[in-house]
Order: sequence, then C-alpha cells, then structure tokens
Amino acid sequence: MRFLWSDETHQSRILTYRLAALISGASEVERIAIIEAIEETGQVLFNTMLHLAKAIETRRGIELRYCGEFHFGLESGHSVGSDRAEIVEIPLDETTQARCLSLVDEVFGLFESWTHELLDYAKGH
Repeated sequence: MRFLWSDETHQSRILTYRLAALISGASEVERIAIIEAIEETGQVLFNTMLHLAKAIETRRGIELRYCGEFHFGLESGHSVGSDRAEIVEIPLDETTQARCLSLVDEVFGLFESWTHELLDYAKGH
C-alpha cells in the first residue's frame, strides 16, 4: 500500500482521473480526438514495449503477456483503417479544430508525465 500511494506513483494514480475529466467536459467530436490520442499513445507504448519484451522473453524464457505479443495484438486491433478515414472526414470549424488539437496535446502531456514518472522509478530502483 505504501508503494501504491507513494509520491513515486502519483502520476500513475491520477492519469485515469485526468483523462476522465477531459472526456466528461468534451463534446462528441472532442471525445473522438481524445480517444484517438489515447489510442495512438497506446500504439507507441506497446510497440516500444514489444521489442523490449521479446528480448526479455528470449533471455529469461518467460512470456510477458501484457508487455509482449499477446497484448500488442489486442491493442493493434483497436485501429481500424475505415473508421479512421471516416474520422478524417468530420468537418471542423477553426475553433473546434483548435480545441481538439489542444485536447490532444493535453492527453499527450498527461502520458508524458506518467512515462517520466515510470522512468524515474526505474532509474531509482
């Protein structure tokens, strides 16, 4: 419990709440932008972890289901080409486009803080 509620895991604890707060105050189009940003962040994360997981699995002779091929295959299934084409065709006025870009930047910033916290933890332990 000390670990879970320590200062070292603050960003991990609040990431979901911050994302939920963004979504709760967003319009339908803004929600699509937020969800797409989350999905893209997942693609980058799981693609990066996949290479590391394969090396660890080979070296240790274990399966890393969450970090490895199993979960990456599930995450890759979220991206559907035709759905993305439909999203690109949604007309946006300048104000809505600017708001969506701002929300996407905010999502990326939240994940950036989270990954920096994870890196700091890994370096310290």
